[in-house]
Formats: sequence, C-alpha cells, structure tokens
Amino acid sequence: MTDVKTIATEVATYDEAILKFMPYLGSILGIIPGAQAGVPVVAGITALLKAIDDAAKAVSANTSADPNGIVGEIVNHLTPGAPNSPALS
Repeated sequence: MTDVKTIATEVATYDEAILKFMPYLGSILGIIPGAQAGVPVVAGITALLKAIDDAAKAVSANTSADPNGIVGEIVNHLTPGAPNSPALS
C-alpha cells in the first residue's frame, strides 16, 4: 500500500511538470488568432493547480491520514461552514 508521502511526492512531480508548461501554453494561445480568450483560463488553471499542490503538501506534511482523508480535509477547508483544516489555517 502506498503512503501519503509517496502520493504527495508523485503529485508534486507531475504538478511541477504541468506548471512549467503552462506559461508556454499561454504564450501559444496568445499568438493564435481567436484563441486569445483562452489565456486567462490558463492563468486561472495555473493558480488553481498551485493552490491544490500547496494544500496537499501542507496537509500531507502535517498528518498521517490516507489520501481520501487528505482530500476530505481540503474540501472541508474550502467549504463554507465546514471545519477548517489546522494544517491549512
């Protein structure tokens, strides 16, 4: 069975690769006629990926919960009225 730290390391590796490509994707969309509307979407996806990556790293570093517990803790933290995660607060 894989542990949380292994999963977080793999997520970080893939996330970093995707985040390195996102500026190029934004630049490519910026020069294609008619595709300029996608540039803000790329920026939003990049910000969302960074936030998810930071949250997963923070939670996995501060808890020994299973991956489903980590996702649940992040969802609860982002849901209004739900209890906040101590690792993300």
